[in-house]
Amino acid sequence: MSGSLRENLTLGMPHIGDKEMLAAAEATGLADLAKTRLEGFELRITEGGEGLSGGQKKLVGLTRVLLVKPFLWMLDEPTATMDDGTEERCLRTLRAAIHTD
Repeated sequence: MSGSLRENLTLGMPHIGDKEMLAAAEATGLADLAKTRLEGFELRITEGGEGLSGGQKKLVGLTRVLLVKPFLWMLDEPTATMDDGTEERCLRTLRAAIHTD
């Protein structure tokens, strides 16, 4: 959706604080994107995620999943557009989250 990276991560979850959001973003690697931009988590994202790579869009979605903590996980190729290092990091994070939820 059009808005900041922070808004995209926490939409519909007013209880999510900065500490929890940052922990989830660190776990998926999305925090690396925020660190490379002056705006950080206030980075503007346009409708459809224009300006983000395919892998970065996936990281936004996966970070939201970690924040939501769903009971049921249905993921179809969640790391398909990521580089090898990011993919491995996300898979480790998802495995850990799925086994603890």
